[in-house]
Amino acid sequence: MDAKLLRVGMYIKNSDGTTIIRVTEVPSLDKYEECFFSGIVVKSTNSYYKEHIGKNFRDNWNSAFHFPV
Repeated sequence: MDAKLLRVGMYIKNSDGTTIIRVTEVPSLDKYEECFFSGIVVKSTNSYYKEHIGKNFRDNWNSAFHFPV
């Protein structure tokens, strides 16, 4: 995803579609115009994240591997 389009409150999914996240924080972009942003796991079929639905993961999600829902 184009990290310049990331906004707090938007819902996005990872590249394989297994996890949906609600963005809680978007930091400044790096020299590649990407970032590691924060977000709450809303829905997941991934076994690890499925156990953490509702948890806010800080600076965990790479903008290059996420797309708008």
